[in-house]
Amino acid sequence: IVISDSLYESDKIIQICPTISIGGPGVNALAARLAEILPIQISKDDRFFIQYNEKGGDNIVSIWGMDQESTKAAVELYIQDGYLDKFIKKVWS
Repeated sequence: IVISDSLYESDKIIQICPTISIGGPGVNALAARLAEILPIQISKDDRFFIQYNEKGGDNIVSIWGMDQESTKAAVELYIQDGYLDKFIKKVWS
């Protein structure tokens, strides 16, 4: 399901679901909040960032870049390097 950040922020039921937020803090209120609480696990040249709590039980990831191209590169890396598969296995186990 793809939803807006404003719907996510206003719906407590949605907030307990596994979540992948895409888009930077400047355009995505959820990413802005997550930027403050999730550690950066992957970054490249300070152009894109993938944030998640590696050891925590929360099922939330924030993927964003400094612009559209770097956000796209971050999403592609997340998928191609198997992080999405790991996330799916984690939330479905």
